[in-house]
Amino acid sequence: MIRSSNTYPILYLCHSLLIVFPNSGYTDDASHDVGNNTENSLDSPNADSFFDDIQAEDDTAPVALLKNKRVSGKLKTEVAYNTERTDKDLAFSRKDTRISKLKTSLSASFEDKIGSNFNYKTSVNGFYDAYYKLSDNSSFSNEQIDTFEAEAELRENYLRVLFTKNTSLTIGRQIIAWGESEVTPVVDVINPRNAREFGQTPLDETRIPVSAARLSTMIGDFEANLVYSFEFRGNKTGVNASDFDPYIPLRGVLPIANPRKPYSFFVGGEQYLRLKKEFKNSDLSFFLSNSYNKSETPEYNVNEQQLGAIHKQYQLIGLSGNFAAGSWLTRLELAYKRNIAELRGDLISQISANTTNISSWSEKDIIQSTIGAEYYGLSNTTITIEWSPTAILDYENNLANDQLSSSYLFYVRRTLLNERITVDFSWFKFSNNNGDIIRTNVEYEYRDGIRLSLSYIMYAANKQDSFMYNYRNNDRISSSISYFF
Repeated sequence: MIRSSNTYPILYLCHSLLIVFPNSGYTDDASHDVGNNTENSLDSPNADSFFDDIQAEDDTAPVALLKNKRVSGKLKTEVAYNTERTDKDLAFSRKDTRISKLKTSLSASFEDKIGSNFNYKTSVNGFYDAYYKLSDNSSFSNEQIDTFEAEAELRENYLRVLFTKNTSLTIGRQIIAWGESEVTPVVDVINPRNAREFGQTPLDETRIPVSAARLSTMIGDFEANLVYSFEFRGNKTGVNASDFDPYIPLRGVLPIANPRKPYSFFVGGEQYLRLKKEFKNSDLSFFLSNSYNKSETPEYNVNEQQLGAIHKQYQLIGLSGNFAAGSWLTRLELAYKRNIAELRGDLISQISANTTNISSWSEKDIIQSTIGAEYYGLSNTTITIEWSPTAILDYENNLANDQLSSSYLFYVRRTLLNERITVDFSWFKFSNNNGDIIRTNVEYEYRDGIRLSLSYIMYAANKQDSFMYNYRNNDRISSSISYFF
């Protein structure tokens, strides 16, 4: 049941923003160091530093097995309890307060340095959620069971060839993290994201590897990176009847088909360029790209009278930078994105009026930016703030989005008892009264390699046509135990 024709903008949430929060708990803040080239230490072309500053996936601590080999991993068991009933007018499979997750996951990574010119990495992830076996399967959609009950995937799997001390070529599935924003992907657009559960997945766990070739070279404090991605992978989003189904207001009104991939393997890939210059207390990067939006854009098929989706090609030119002064680290991202598919808000009214040419999106240029700062002046405490405005150029009133919209992040992390306890608080807010996501997490290091956590996340929305309104009853308490090896 759709309350009004104005509920269509809810699809914007998965189209333009990926709701993730800064990493909680025992994260490595070196990723924000200015002037040390630690953004992604594994991408350094210097073979001698291959294992010096390694940042393992999922916050794992690498363990040396042999001279040039490293294995790391994490085993995690998580339980979640939803504290509210879902909206009775919408076709969510979960109707009542209940346990909604009994999930065990495993991630493992193997890295090897072969001679002086080759580095190799492979990693795998997998999970099994017993909740779907122990509950009444008839209440779940087939897509839910296929997506959330169990999964196993090959993640990063690449070979790096060192031609010289300062030049390398990396080929294979890889994560290439560019940009400075903790939340909004302004220039960090190479890897798709896992956005199946808004605000519940740390940033470093949301990026999905893609097959690509990356050529990197360094000349003093100047670095150049050229990337050709020859595998398209879109964002992972909620599916039919799940708690964060992006199409939930349209279920039962329109048939919905799977999105079309824009290109096949090796044919019609994406191109990215980054030029980076480091200074004493700052750095500055310049970006160019010709790629496809990793978020799907709904597209109505008049002949088949169903809603499908596409991944729209667009071009990007952007800048990013960091500046450190005293206890402050400030950062900026700015991008002009050309030929973005902006959702229209009048799809249902067009269909009802039997319009001959029905359009679900319009091609527009946008300017997107993020201004943020981190403060480290308080003992054992980090405070992060971000403002991310987006402006649509050549605006039309039939668009689902506001001409100027913003998101805000306020994040505090504090460690106690010699860093054995970490408490963090995140507040993500949409402008124009479009909703809030608030999360609190406490993590305790029971002993080396074993961590316990307890968190609560709340989704708030008052306006019926707001981005978050249909998901406002997904508040939940989660607890987990993790073993790192």
